[in-house]
Amino acid sequence: MNTQKKLILQWHITNRCNLRCRHCYQENYQRAGELKFTQWKLVIQQYVTLLESLSDQAGYPVRGQINVTGGEPFAHESFLELLALLTQYRESFSFAILCNGSFITADMAEILKSFAPRFVQISLEGMRETHDEIRGNEQFSQASTALKHLVKVGIRSMIAFTAQRDNYREFPALVKHAQTLHVNEIWADRLIPCSSNEDSSQILNTAETQEFFKIVHHAQQRAANRWFPSTQVRMHRALQFLVAGGEPYKCSAGESLLALLPNGDVLPCRRMPKTLGNILLTPLVEIYRNAPFLHELRESSPPRDCNTCFFTEFCRGGLKCLSYAQTGRLDQADPNCWIR
Repeated sequence: MNTQKKLILQWHITNRCNLRCRHCYQENYQRAGELKFTQWKLVIQQYVTLLESLSDQAGYPVRGQINVTGGEPFAHESFLELLALLTQYRESFSFAILCNGSFITADMAEILKSFAPRFVQISLEGMRETHDEIRGNEQFSQASTALKHLVKVGIRSMIAFTAQRDNYREFPALVKHAQTLHVNEIWADRLIPCSSNEDSSQILNTAETQEFFKIVHHAQQRAANRWFPSTQVRMHRALQFLVAGGEPYKCSAGESLLALLPNGDVLPCRRMPKTLGNILLTPLVEIYRNAPFLHELRESSPPRDCNTCFFTEFCRGGLKCLSYAQTGRLDQADPNCWIR
């Protein structure tokens, strides 16, 4: 097994959400089956055990990072209690929050500051009309106001952007908006089809993907060349290095990334809905080491279509969740790669 320097756990504590976004990966929004708070403690203990096991194997400390999300994590009545619990494990891992921003008032931002999360990420899908079309009326204003509150209290703030056919050309305008708000960072990835957003009309094709990456790269260069740059535009997602240069991105699902659903099911990634086991039935360390699908995911050879590519051994075929979503197989190249 390969060793790594970090292990991110994307923890979906609830399916409940106050929004019904057009591109959401969720199929239900019910609280039924959610782990209890006492079981949350078990999750943390198992995560720490896995980090210790990986560190022993590697011969150096493997860093941990828990990204708490949902659904909408603030919709869970025990969310703040969980944050208080996570602060007790700072020697083992850091934590961050991924949300839609609609629950973050000025008072809530002050409360979050006391927990000192590594960052808070809020999703924005374009400017006002586009974002509200995707996520709901007045959500652009709420998300923007939430970011202002975070910036004011000194919490590191991030914007996540999901590129779709209707919004990808708005990315430069959104970067300017982020700069106005003094957000620390903005990044983007492509929409992945799933059973809950079966309409594939919003999925970027290859030409649009290449155009989008060029748009992001141009915005990145403009942001970096400002006299007083306040917002970093990140380009470290699958295939983006083909335009931006730098270190090629390799999918980390199942190796340095795991996802945990509200009922305890473990996935390689939220965008790769393949259940590996349940943390209530099988310890996380056993799932990580023994799940057959994870062995297949980690040990699979680069796709044959990539054999002649210089970057084959570096990017290993691009966005695994996209190829898996479209073909059900791991040995297929990223369908949006234009250099094959």
